[in-house]
Amino acid sequence: RDIVDETYKNRARTIARTELGDAQNAATVSRYGEAGVKLVEILDGGNDDDDEECQIANGQIWTLDFFDANRLEHPNCTRCAAPVFDDVKPDRG
Repeated sequence: RDIVDETYKNRARTIARTELGDAQNAATVSRYGEAGVKLVEILDGGNDDDDEECQIANGQIWTLDFFDANRLEHPNCTRCAAPVFDDVKPDRG
């Protein structure tokens, strides 16, 4: 019973946070695409998110299409993106 309790302790919160993060990022892609944004800066280094891939992505410049294909890295991911208006070469995409 202890194993089951520990395994499912935060399951509902993890599912909700992950689904909400994915929906928010999908809406971001849609809004930015309609506004003509082509590049985004990845913001993915929150206190609760110290995953190595997230730390690497944090601060990188991605194409909007690459961000759309990689909206989250893992369950509970805190990844989001800000528009980039400078003429820079993307790190990914």
